[in-house]
Amino acid sequence: MRTQHMIHFLTLLAIFVFMAEVKAQSQEAVDWFNKAVAEKSKQLKIEHYLKAIEVEPDFIQAHMNLGLAYLHTKDNQSAENAFLKANSLNKGQLNDDLKVRIIFNLATAQKRLKKYVECEKTLLLAQKSARKKPMKAQIIFELGRVYQAQNRLQEALVVLKEGRGKFKNNRAFFDNFIKLVEEGILVQRIESEYQNAISAGQLQQAQSAVQRIREINPNHIGIDEKSAYLDSILKSTVKKEYQNDLFELAEKHEKEGNIDLSINTLQVLLQTEPDNSEASTKLQKLKEQYQEEQNNKLIEEEYANGVAALEQRNWTRAIIAFEQVVVADSEYQDAQTNLNKAKRGLESQSTQSILRQFYLAGVSAMENKNLNSALVSFEKVTSISPNYKDAAELIQQIKKAGKVRTVNPLLSDEYFTSLYNEALAAINKEDWMQAMLDLEKLKLLAPDDHNILNLYIQAKEKLKTGSQTAPALPQKIMPLFYVGAAVTVLLIPLLGFTVFSAASRARFYYLRNNYHKAARLYEKLLVKNPERLKYYPILANIYLVLGKNDERAFKVFRMVIDLNLASNIHGQINTILSQKFLSGATTNDNEAIATLENELKSIEGDIAEESNDNTPDTI
Repeated sequence: MRTQHMIHFLTLLAIFVFMAEVKAQSQEAVDWFNKAVAEKSKQLKIEHYLKAIEVEPDFIQAHMNLGLAYLHTKDNQSAENAFLKANSLNKGQLNDDLKVRIIFNLATAQKRLKKYVECEKTLLLAQKSARKKPMKAQIIFELGRVYQAQNRLQEALVVLKEGRGKFKNNRAFFDNFIKLVEEGILVQRIESEYQNAISAGQLQQAQSAVQRIREINPNHIGIDEKSAYLDSILKSTVKKEYQNDLFELAEKHEKEGNIDLSINTLQVLLQTEPDNSEASTKLQKLKEQYQEEQNNKLIEEEYANGVAALEQRNWTRAIIAFEQVVVADSEYQDAQTNLNKAKRGLESQSTQSILRQFYLAGVSAMENKNLNSALVSFEKVTSISPNYKDAAELIQQIKKAGKVRTVNPLLSDEYFTSLYNEALAAINKEDWMQAMLDLEKLKLLAPDDHNILNLYIQAKEKLKTGSQTAPALPQKIMPLFYVGAAVTVLLIPLLGFTVFSAASRARFYYLRNNYHKAARLYEKLLVKNPERLKYYPILANIYLVLGKNDERAFKVFRMVIDLNLASNIHGQINTILSQKFLSGATTNDNEAIATLENELKSIEGDIAEESNDNTPDTI
């Protein structure tokens, strides 16, 4: 805007001066010149100047004004050509002021065209010819701008300080620009620190550098790209660290003899890094080792069961056990001999007795979750009598449940808990970079956990803004951090997928006082499994905390009281139920009377306890 004002001023001045000299030109050229000066349309103005030049090609003033007209229409290349022509035609007939103005305007066109080298030379030429202070100040100021545009900030600073010292009337003008240049120099230094930090892998220092640049100039070119690049490096680094951590954890489990946990950890690792050949090879080896160990364990257990059953003359159980041993290892000790002995013992019994024994053996095995033995038992039954009771259906249930003794262990919560505690400790210390690293890993482990996501977003914002205030943690989370209650969060990879069990998530939210989420999860659990009595007291306690007194809450309260489920909230529940009766909300008289009796008993019990507590000890 300032440059446009200056151009406008110079245009008027040039026109005023040239009007005194146009008389030396042909009258037709002068007429076109005057017509151009009076014309308001920029395009017509240009056409009239061109007509004047057509009549008189050496008309310096027309070339000069034509260049200014082109500048106004932002036709910078045509403007440069016009000023070059005007300058070349000047053979000393123009005074120094007009000569300097032509050169200065030429520099303006070159700067707009980003011809900074040519512009610098033109300004230095104008500086030599300039005599008046205002023009000298303007030339020095523009020279500083040209240096700044080329990122030659130290040279710009030297020139601008020189101008500020020479031209006191323009001090404020120079001061403002000097401040911008000094900030630019500081940003250059910080950008160098940023590049060094990136090269050295020091993400925290790099993030700090980006923040300092943003504080100096929020709109600095490339600052958003630097932040995005840092985020990508952070995620890449976190993912690699996460993968390395899982591999080390798998090796740790292997050394400790927990092959099942090692297998499961490697499966989780391969979810994020499928091309990890080392992990794939180790996983295959461990699976084979695990299968062999399980087979040996199965043989030993079933052989022992068979021997015990043989001694008790439980022929069906002995046959089931020894057949499994023989299938796995036909030469294992005297398993084949014992199997034959058990079969001979069974031959003396009736078919119905045999069916009954195999069926009961299968039911017992199912209750003990020994699906291998259960499957063998029921297949024995159906081989003798295909329609015996529900043996065929039970076989299908067992097969639908999946293979027996397959590897489906829980992933140790040690890694998750350790990461979570580290993240909380980093937040407590306001170490936002470390907090983000830990929370990024936790996001990979638990992508749907809103608590972790919220902490991550807040930590990222604090790191970005440089804030010293820790993000708001859930209530009681720091005590939980110290007592290790985060261990209640179990990571359950099932068939290669990492998820949280509903019960664990409910417990997680309950311990963190997120009662609404906990209530919803416990309600869903009880809808699916109403026989899980241990959930009723917990849900009842949540309802009490939330102050719920709707029909759903009363049903849960009634269940706790009617089944006399262990809880320290019976008194509170009886009070609520009795208040409901007194308000007329209860229509069943027997139920209401029972509620009031429970309330009275609760009060009497409290009085008795207080009396006992106040009784002095006797000698």
